[in-house]
Amino acid sequence: MSQFNFHDKVIIKNKGDVHLGDNNNYFADFQGELTNLASALKQGGYEEDSAYVESIYEAVEVMEKLINESGSPESAEVPLRKKGILSKLKGFYEDMTEENSDLYKKTKALRNGAKIVNNLIEFSNNIAKFVPYLPLPPQS
Repeated sequence: MSQFNFHDKVIIKNKGDVHLGDNNNYFADFQGELTNLASALKQGGYEEDSAYVESIYEAVEVMEKLINESGSPESAEVPLRKKGILSKLKGFYEDMTEENSDLYKKTKALRNGAKIVNNLIEFSNNIAKFVPYLPLPPQS
């Protein structure tokens, strides 16, 4: 069984149809923005929020590892649910998109905060294209 590695380039041709090709490296992009956000929060004096974002980074690492080890996003769904990774990512996505959340308000106040939020939402939605069970709430 060959491993499906998200550090390879991925192209989505049809819904549920994943092919290696010339497109973005969604997990790396997402993790890069998480690193930027954690660093900016820390510099802004928001240590707890920075630690929270770092825990999301770790959850994304676990998600990528489980998908790679299982050979497909579909095969990793049950282990991801059991480990609470999907719930954690859903909560983070809600924190980043809910205008009344503390994390949203703090992030928007940071220099380049709005850009980071927009990038995180975009990368989350890109990952959800080939990890269809990722529980992202609809955008309004």
